[in-house]
Amino acid sequence: MLHCYYEDEDLIVCEKPAGVESQQAGAFSQDMVSEIRNHSMRHRKQACGTFYVGVVHRLDKPVRGVMVYAKNQKTAAALSKQVQQTGPAGMTKEYYALVSPSEQGLAFLQQNPKGKREDDLYFVKSKNLSVIVNSDKLCALNDFEKKQVKKARLFYEVVDRDTFFPFAKLANQESVPLVLLRIRLDTGRHHQIRAQLSHMGCPILGDRKYGFVQETDKNQGDIPLCLCAYHLSFIHPKTNKRMDFTIQ
Repeated sequence: MLHCYYEDEDLIVCEKPAGVESQQAGAFSQDMVSEIRNHSMRHRKQACGTFYVGVVHRLDKPVRGVMVYAKNQKTAAALSKQVQQTGPAGMTKEYYALVSPSEQGLAFLQQNPKGKREDDLYFVKSKNLSVIVNSDKLCALNDFEKKQVKKARLFYEVVDRDTFFPFAKLANQESVPLVLLRIRLDTGRHHQIRAQLSHMGCPILGDRKYGFVQETDKNQGDIPLCLCAYHLSFIHPKTNKRMDFTIQ
């Protein structure tokens, strides 16, 4: 059943569960576009024809979070424009990330509990992976690859420091130090939060793609990716009023 926060004739705001694709997927995969269409059909939002569902922003499949979808092309265009903007006219997306920092990462957060991160991010399409490139790596790229490098900016803040959670016990009964971060995106790049936090020495707990290969990582077992898009704010294209939605 679709968890809906708000709906009108132009858009719908709902919660994407972890493990569900945010855009249309294959025949055997659950996705939000199909869920919204089924929801509209059940509630007879349209007498006939195909239900338009415009995807204006995305979340990785393992990420839970609040999302907005457009019901017509005009609304989709207006919301998509907000995604690309920063400041008062832009869409605001905030996340909670539970990270398992290395010794260097933990020391960095203790000295810098709040700050801004800006990195050059390069998307490796063949591996579906985004990597941080420094000046040396940037020089090694060819002209085409250099054009694919994008600036990635986020703001982070330590919410809870040196917290220990029962599910993070290792097989040898030692505890993994965990830190809860609040993240606000200033850009929306592919796997941005996961790549940038890992580069900081603070990979997200349960991230098998960007986490470090170490003993703590090997013993995380089936822990899911501990990242949640808990807050979304945007300006309604028709009423021009800012709307805020938060997962409780």
